[in-house]
Amino acid sequence: MKEKKDKMIDRELITEKIKEITTLYPYYGYRKVYAILKYKEGLTVRRNKVYQLMKENKLLLPASRCNKKFFKGVPFSLNVEAHESNTLWGIDMTYIWCGRDAWCYFHGVIDEDVRRSVRFPEGLLLT
Repeated sequence: MKEKKDKMIDRELITEKIKEITTLYPYYGYRKVYAILKYKEGLTVRRNKVYQLMKENKLLLPASRCNKKFFKGVPFSLNVEAHESNTLWGIDMTYIWCGRDAWCYFHGVIDEDVRRSVRFPEGLLLT
C-alpha cells in the first residue's frame, strides 16, 4: 500500500516538473522534456512515462507537417514502375574521396526503366 502512494507522489512530482518545463519551453517535445528531467533535474523516469504524462495533461505538441507543405501537389508512391524510358528517374547525392583533392560531391541520376546512369562528368571513372 505504501509503495502505491510513493509512486503516486512521484507521478505528481514528475507531472509538476513537466508542467514547469513546458511553461518555460513551450515548443519542446516529450524527448527534450525527458532529457531535461533526466540530466538537469536528476530524476529517474522513463521516456514512455514522460510521453504518457504529457499526453494525459494535453501538453504534447501537434505532429510536424512541414514536409507536407513542401511537397504539396507531388504524388508519392513507393510502388511506382516505369513502363518506358525517360519517364521516371531516381536521383542521389553522395561524397566521394578524391585522393589529394579531398572530398567531392557526386550527383547520380538513374533512368528507372533502363536502370543505368543517365550521365556523369567526363573524366570521372566509375568502377
